[in-house]
Amino acid sequence: VIWAGNPRRRRVPDGVELGGSVRHSGDVDVGDAAAGECIVVLGQGQSAGQLALVAARAGARVVLVGRGARRVSHLDVDAGWLMDDKLDPFRSIADPDERRQIIVDTCRGSMTADLVEELERSTVQWLDGAEELTARPDGDGAVVEFAGATLSVDRVWCATGSVPDLRVDPALHRLAVEGAPHVDGWPVLDDRLQWLEGLHVVGALAALTLGPAAGNLGGARAAADRLADVGP
Repeated sequence: VIWAGNPRRRRVPDGVELGGSVRHSGDVDVGDAAAGECIVVLGQGQSAGQLALVAARAGARVVLVGRGARRVSHLDVDAGWLMDDKLDPFRSIADPDERRQIIVDTCRGSMTADLVEELERSTVQWLDGAEELTARPDGDGAVVEFAGATLSVDRVWCATGSVPDLRVDPALHRLAVEGAPHVDGWPVLDDRLQWLEGLHVVGALAALTLGPAAGNLGGARAAADRLADVGP
């Protein structure tokens, strides 16, 4: 059996309380943005930038806030992670927790250069390095605090993405509870991408074996190559 699903858990930063006018991007209806509203978009990835542009074009006053430094990249994961010069040192690490940390550090949000240019030409106010940040519903709106400032706004869109997590799927969760090895929802696979006898896992959930690019097309090709070598 080859498991090719993509169960993911939404990433919500500490200090952000979802509910009311504070929504994760997965629940956002961009048609709700209205002229004259003040909307804060949290995040530094492609989705955050696109949401900010859509809201600004609807006439809203938009503040795009990120905790860290701005990252500009044409690819979500550097193509070097498909090459042995990066993968060999990764494969030499025996500790799955250490491998997971490398993947988390590598797969941080980024925007393409053309999107950055569009944002810089737009009316979006863009703030990086906010570090400590909180957001919570407040009546019909929301309150956001960062960089020593407190803003009362109409909406907060939390565009902070999601992470692979097998526990989101009931069947995989049951296997994990029964003892199948995992690290915070990432299955620990062997070199044949096998989790349990006869059960192989591909996609982003195979990252501890295939590396940070496991969830993209290059990772799918790498997984297929390994599975093609699997014998009876």
